Amino acid sequence: MSQGTNVDPAELRASAGACDGIATTMKPPADKAVKEADTAGGSLTGWSMGPALTELATSWKPALDGLHARVEAGGANLRSSADGHEWNDERASQDFEHTGTDTATQATPGVMPAVLRPSASESHPVAHDGATPPDPRTSYGTNMPTYDDTVTTGPTPATNDFG
Repeated sequence: MSQGTNVDPAELRASAGACDGIATTMKPPADKAVKEADTAGGSLTGWSMGPALTELATSWKPALDGLHARVEAGGANLRSSADGHEWNDERASQDFEHTGTDTATQATPGVMPAVLRPSASESHPVAHDGATPPDPRTSYGTNMPTYDDTVTTGPTPATNDFG
């Protein structure tokens, strides 16, 4: 089993194209088979095979049409998944694009950043007596990115026509 997960939107789109090809290729022969079975059944009304062929055509038409629709829906869902993965990758990369660009909060190795240094008139928020460790929940004055922004755009949700 793989230790990592990698989803390539191009491969999802290629699979969606394969679904489109299958759906396009299967539709005409399936429709032709159903039509010819129905026609043959109608022309053999006096024979025992006539009603059987008509029943065959009647029962297989919705099944083949449903299969065609599910293959098309599968292709659309694969495209939607590819769009979703690209959208997620873009949103995640935006979180990291500006990391380290705000020099006011970046520390020089071995030197406390200016934002964290208390002014002469105030005590440092993590001052302690040395015997008790500082509370890790104390704010150090840094401006960390937040994830409270509401997402207003995104990929179109996929449809599930399978039930």
